[in-house]
Amino acid sequence: MTESAAATAADPAQAKKVKQSKRPSPEEIEAKRRERAAKKEKEAAEKAAKEAELAAAIAANGKIPNGHLDEHGNILFVPRDWAPVVGATSQQEGTSSKQKIRIVSWNILAQGLVRRTLFPGSDCLKFKDRSIGLTAEFSSRTGHGWDVGCFQEVDRMDVHGETLKKDGFSFVYEKGYRQKQHGLLVAWRQDLFGVRPHSQLTIDLDAESVAPASEPVRTACSRVTRNVGLFVALDTRNTGASSPGLIVATTHLFWHPMHAYERARQSGILVRRLQEFRAELGEAWQGVPCILAGDFNDQPHSATYHLLTGRKLTQHCLDEVATSSVVHKSIDERREKGNISNGFAPGTTEPARV
Repeated sequence: MTESAAATAADPAQAKKVKQSKRPSPEEIEAKRRERAAKKEKEAAEKAAKEAELAAAIAANGKIPNGHLDEHGNILFVPRDWAPVVGATSQQEGTSSKQKIRIVSWNILAQGLVRRTLFPGSDCLKFKDRSIGLTAEFSSRTGHGWDVGCFQEVDRMDVHGETLKKDGFSFVYEKGYRQKQHGLLVAWRQDLFGVRPHSQLTIDLDAESVAPASEPVRTACSRVTRNVGLFVALDTRNTGASSPGLIVATTHLFWHPMHAYERARQSGILVRRLQEFRAELGEAWQGVPCILAGDFNDQPHSATYHLLTGRKLTQHCLDEVATSSVVHKSIDERREKGNISNGFAPGTTEPARV
């Protein structure tokens, strides 16, 4: 022990004096207060600037900058570029004064359909892990800044529904039947199309027939797919618009890759019923655009794609439809013998029994 330390230990008064000398002076305390106040003022100014920048960005395009990143800079989803509709004119070129509408279609993969065997290498299969990225991309503010959305395989509406409401969207959600785990969802920005749809319709693609209404319906050979279509007519809030609104339809066609016939049948029904839906809305709606978007479970070389886009059917299209037609061999044999006509017993509208 040094002499000064020993003296301090022997004299408590001196030790107290030394301790008091380490306390900051009033001037130092005031300086610290000013420093903390300046720091808080700077942080408040930076926060206000960020909020102003955010508000300006949202006002400009409805999006939060860098919404695809979390607070640590990790990527939550990959931003995508918007593609123009083929044949649409551009406002930037001055060729049209019509309002632009951004429409997104996305199969979000229902949580109830997630299986480890389907995604063996993924480390993000539980909903608590998926929900952060899903919500970020699903939200119009942090995601792609869409105006109208068509979504398939939607479940967990307690989460997705709240996201839409928070962003100022209304929506229609349909599963087709109560026990189904997921469904179709059409959502729209309330400031563009109001709170409620003008009209909506859900069609059961199993119950619909490809035959005209004047002909008896053939049901004996139909496959049960439980696929549905959802149609929604939206009223525009733009008082200067040339049409009363927009018609949006979405669907999720039959999944099995070997059944091209079923998807071709379903797509034909969708187009026909969509035309009927528009006709039933009245004369003012006859020139309104119809948007059909969804998960068609098919590719550009398929018969489904060619039929929907008005292209000439290729030999590949004809072959895949012919080889996948859901018709029992026994029915074909009896038809050749004249015992069955169009799937019905001769002279009746009752399905033939085989």
